[in-house]
Amino acid sequence: MTFTGTVANALTPAGIPMQLQQQTSTGWTTIATTTTDTTGTGTFTQTPHTTATYRITTSATTDSPALPANATYTVTVSPRATLGLTASASAVRSGTSVVVKAVLARTSTLAGVQVWLQQQGVDGLWITTSTGTTDTNGVAKWVITPRGSAAYRAVTADGSALTSSVVAVTVTT
Repeated sequence: MTFTGTVANALTPAGIPMQLQQQTSTGWTTIATTTTDTTGTGTFTQTPHTTATYRITTSATTDSPALPANATYTVTVSPRATLGLTASASAVRSGTSVVVKAVLARTSTLAGVQVWLQQQGVDGLWITTSTGTTDTNGVAKWVITPRGSAAYRAVTADGSALTSSVVAVTVTT
């Protein structure tokens, strides 16, 4: 994620120190610093792993009453939730079981989320073949014995509309 701050109407726009700060339980902590370019813009790149509140601060002097010195603006961001899917084997002999595992990654509760395992039909439509519930690590898994080669995906059933990538399992004789 990129955070950009611009000091408008700065007396001298280049070289103004800026700080990216993250809110903690005890206050604000500076996590990155930069200086502005010739347009008065400073940029920070961060990869938040949890929902957090950030702010960009500067002590720039401006000639604008709309942007007083020491102006601070805050934003709360949440990382994107994902749903992954893996199979213990991509090819199995007929009658052999495969472990298919969905992994939910998000900042809110991981445990107790209902996940549907779906198989793609010959008509291209997805059919729910099994339902699972995530554990405290966000994992739901199924042991399946495919009758033939098939494509699988996982879909959350909690309204978050997450869909995994497709995993193919080939069955050989």
